[in-house]
Amino acid sequence: MESRIREHLRSGRIPSRKQRMMRQVARIDCTPTVGEMAALLTENHAIKMEVPLYNRRQRVRRTLLTIELQPDGEGFLQPLATDFIARGERSRDCFGLYHNKRHVESTLRRLARDHGLCLLVLGLDKSRAPCFQFQIGRCDGACVGEESPEAHNQRLLSLLESEQILAWPFSGPVVIVENGVDINGKPACSYCLIDHWLFRGCYATAAAARRAAESGLTDTAPEDRNTNTAAYFDRDAYRLILQAMNRADCRIEHVEDNTPVAYPFARAS
Repeated sequence: MESRIREHLRSGRIPSRKQRMMRQVARIDCTPTVGEMAALLTENHAIKMEVPLYNRRQRVRRTLLTIELQPDGEGFLQPLATDFIARGERSRDCFGLYHNKRHVESTLRRLARDHGLCLLVLGLDKSRAPCFQFQIGRCDGACVGEESPEAHNQRLLSLLESEQILAWPFSGPVVIVENGVDINGKPACSYCLIDHWLFRGCYATAAAARRAAESGLTDTAPEDRNTNTAAYFDRDAYRLILQAMNRADCRIEHVEDNTPVAYPFARAS
C-alpha cells in the first residue's frame, strides 16, 4: 500500500489530470483487510459509495436494461430487452447490461451480422422468410429451415456467454471466507457477506457477518465491519465475487452455521 501511495504522489508532480487530483487530497484513509479479495471488494464498494470525481468508469448506473431469452413456438430462443432490477433476488439468468433498447438492438444486430444469426428468428426483422440477412448470405438459414433451433440457440448462447449474469445459486446469503494475516501480521480470516450477488460488507468474524445477515446491517458494531453497503447490483462486484468463489485460497460457507458450501459452477481452468 505504501508503494502505491508513493507512486501516486510521484506521478502527481507531472502536470496532468492526476496532478489536479492530487492537489485536492486533504487526507488519506486506510481500511485494513485480511487479503486481496476483501481488499478488492472493499475498494470497489468505496468507489461506488463515494463517487469520486476522477473515477467515472466504475460509477453505478441505476437504470439499465438486460437481455432475457425466451423460447418461441418453434423452439428458437428469442432475446427480449427487459428492465434490469438492480435490487432483490436474481432468480433467472440474464445477459449484459445496456443503457437503452437501441443499445440492445445494435448489439444483437452486430452479433447476427458477424455470426450468421437470423434477424427474423431474433425478432429484429418483421418481414416474411427468408430474412434479408439470408438473401445476402449473412444468415445460416434458421428462417428457411436450413438450421435447427438447437444449433441456432447454441450459437446465440455461446455469443452471449461472456456477458451472462448468473441466477443466484444458493438458498440464501453466504460468506466468502479468506485466510490471511491482519495488520499485525497474525493469522486471521475475513468474512465477506454476499446475498444475490450483492456485497453486504466485509466482517472480522463469522458472528458479525451472521448478525449483519439477520438484521440487515443494523446492529453490527462499527469495529466488526469494513463497509456498509447499498443494496444495488454492481457488475464489477459481481465479477469480483465470481473470481473469489473460484479461488483456491477462499471458501464458501452458509452464513447461518458456517458449514461449507460447494462451488456451484464449472471451475475456471
